[in-house]
Amino acid sequence: MSVEAAETGEADRLLAAAIYLMSCHARSGCPRIACMVERHLQLLGRHPQVGEHVRHTCRQLAAAWATTVH
Repeated sequence: MSVEAAETGEADRLLAAAIYLMSCHARSGCPRIACMVERHLQLLGRHPQVGEHVRHTCRQLAAAWATTVH
């Protein structure tokens, strides 16, 4: 597997995990899960294999989740 393919797979896993964590938070309202959502969105917001529109959206969403967490 090439480095680029591995990074793309990592980005896909981060995005899938972020969506999963958002659904968990919707059910539980757990602040620790909200923290994890924020962190995943931050990572996606600067991941080199994520498209610019998705990175921008993830950065905005991370900032919104940060107000929920902090």
